[in-house]
Amino acid sequence: MELNDPKNVENLARKQGFDLNSYTELQQQDLKVCDRLLTRNTLKWRTAGAFEGGAMGLLAMVPVAGTPVAMTADILA
Repeated sequence: MELNDPKNVENLARKQGFDLNSYTELQQQDLKVCDRLLTRNTLKWRTAGAFEGGAMGLLAMVPVAGTPVAMTADILA
């Protein structure tokens, strides 16, 4: 959702040191530049997913009630 709003993308680019006046200026940049904007977000969400998966796996190892609770928590997450 963060990357669907042009203002958020502009702010992200400015935080990473790009001097942009508008969102459309990204179209003139090389794709490698645009990929660098997403590197930190990709790492953040992959890490969060790994922790969430690990936590659900540990919860599922609890005898009897662990599996249903882990399934419910996973669906909610």
